[in-house]
Amino acid sequence: MDELKPPILLIGNYRSGTTMLHDLFDLHPEVRSWFEPRTIWQYAAPGRKHDRFDESDATPRVIRYIRGRFLRRQREQGGLRVMDKTPTNTLRVPYVHKIFPESRLIYIIRDPLANLASADRMWKRAPLSTKRALERVMECPKTQVPYYAWTF
Repeated sequence: MDELKPPILLIGNYRSGTTMLHDLFDLHPEVRSWFEPRTIWQYAAPGRKHDRFDESDATPRVIRYIRGRFLRRQREQGGLRVMDKTPTNTLRVPYVHKIFPESRLIYIIRDPLANLASADRMWKRAPLSTKRALERVMECPKTQVPYYAWTF
């Protein structure tokens, strides 16, 4: 259980079905999914005004940190393989690949018109739940809370 199993990384545009596929993976007996641990992926540059990261951002320190967080998640889940759903990783595949070259990357595609209609409905709904905001705070590296507190 001390060796990190190759993670499954789910990417795709927002509102493309990533949450549905995330939930299906979570039903698999050998996988535990992780819902958008964004601040872990942003460890390379806390407070950066954009989500663009490339392979130059994946320094040895960043790689060690992110892989360590995935290993900890795997241990917390009884050694089951971790499936990460972070749609913003769609914009930074080279960065993600440098950190996890052994990972399985799944890119989900949805019809753009259906995608836009879904996004419009979502934006008209209620804001982020208190439970999800608390989960985001707990997965954020403590040294980075000042940078991201307003986003929770």
